[in-house]
Amino acid sequence: MFVNASIMNKSQHNLDWVKMEWAGPYFTAGVLPKGVFKMCMGMQWPYPTEGTLTFVDDATRTPYRIKVSFASINEKIRSGVVQGITIRVIDYDKAEVVIESGLVPD
Repeated sequence: MFVNASIMNKSQHNLDWVKMEWAGPYFTAGVLPKGVFKMCMGMQWPYPTEGTLTFVDDATRTPYRIKVSFASINEKIRSGVVQGITIRVIDYDKAEVVIESGLVPD
């Protein structure tokens, strides 16, 4: 199954070296200022159970790692209902995965 996958920075921090590591090829967003997203259209979905979102704070250069679960999203992607997902970075220790109804993430 192919999906449009995005990483969005919803935090109050500018981030660098943003990368989602999971089973399959990793997904990078590189430099991600607050409020910005990067999208990979037509990505072959690897059906990961979980992944690790890694990034560096732009100001302090401190690295961070957040575990992200994809268990509930995988079932919806398998059913063919979902065509887009967004991984939202909320803060240094929090991220969420949401289903997108349109092409541009909310």
